[in-house]
Amino acid sequence: MQMLSLCFVAALAPITRLIPKLNTVQAGHLSWLSPVAAVPVILLYMWYLSAFIKCRHEGEGLGELILRGTGKVAGRILLAVIAVYFLLYSGFLLLSGVSTIYHAGKPWPFVAVMLILGLIAALGKPKALLRLTKTILPLIITVLALVLVFSLTDTQLGGLLPVTVYDAVPVIKGAVPVIDIVFTVPAIAAFLLFETDKPSNFGKLAVWGLGVCLVISLISAAIVGSFGAELTAQLTHPFFIMVRNVKLFGTIERIEAVIVSLWLFSDFALLSLLIISASHCLRLAFGCIIDYGAPRLFDMKKGRWLIPACGLVIAAAALLLGDSAPRLEYISQRIVPMMNLALGVIVLPAVFAVGKIRK
Repeated sequence: MQMLSLCFVAALAPITRLIPKLNTVQAGHLSWLSPVAAVPVILLYMWYLSAFIKCRHEGEGLGELILRGTGKVAGRILLAVIAVYFLLYSGFLLLSGVSTIYHAGKPWPFVAVMLILGLIAALGKPKALLRLTKTILPLIITVLALVLVFSLTDTQLGGLLPVTVYDAVPVIKGAVPVIDIVFTVPAIAAFLLFETDKPSNFGKLAVWGLGVCLVISLISAAIVGSFGAELTAQLTHPFFIMVRNVKLFGTIERIEAVIVSLWLFSDFALLSLLIISASHCLRLAFGCIIDYGAPRLFDMKKGRWLIPACGLVIAAAALLLGDSAPRLEYISQRIVPMMNLALGVIVLPAVFAVGKIRK
């Protein structure tokens, strides 16, 4: 349950950054149906991921499974490649998360603070991050529910209709970014399974995936119903624009400060998840003997020096990317989804197949 709580909180970062812009570009006013079209594929993927997870031994995560399934040489190379991608993704996330909500000046002070917090989380016990997200989750769900309820009350239902058979292909195309988001976060979180003795089975993963699809559908309906499909497709971050217009009980306005604070926590959760997964993959790739106990914060033995080293790589990646909004938008909408799909649809299933053959 704690792992799925972390997955939900972390998934809100790409959901609010990309939805419903990307699915509306493809599906138009029916972007709210794209998550429905994504359900069969998501359920199939959750079945595969649960089957993969069942192959683990006690105390193993996805990194150990990759190493055991593909062999030491190929496994270490693959883990190093995955780690590099996670670090580059982290550098991008630092910039995109801050630039989404802060436009007044240079983002670097906020980037530095977020990176330090992510490194502290990675240097500590991963279970602390799991407990923290589980504690914050009810508050996030409550705020999200309030935003959706008061946004949907102002929605023009006519803007979400009609639905015809000719809309099937656009709706299916709009399901691709939904699939990408729902695939990626549980796959990354699977690298932390060494922290739990009871990984989620297919039923729990399926319920989680359906819940995320429902949230995406409601967000899409609220925004497209308020702004229209054409304007939604042109906006950079329509979710946060919708939040600025929310009125609670018709009187309380300007609640975006509270929501932004919670959504910064989503970025922190995803960043911490990426840093922990990347550093763990690198420690396995370098053949470090990993102590799965409770580490001291500044203990750099047994490969833990790779965690601050990861921070340096992330900082370098962020500096190289720069704070150019068009560049970040292109990476967010093109490069990152393509790489995530490659990891979830090609790399991990190939590892699963190779492991079954070698077994």
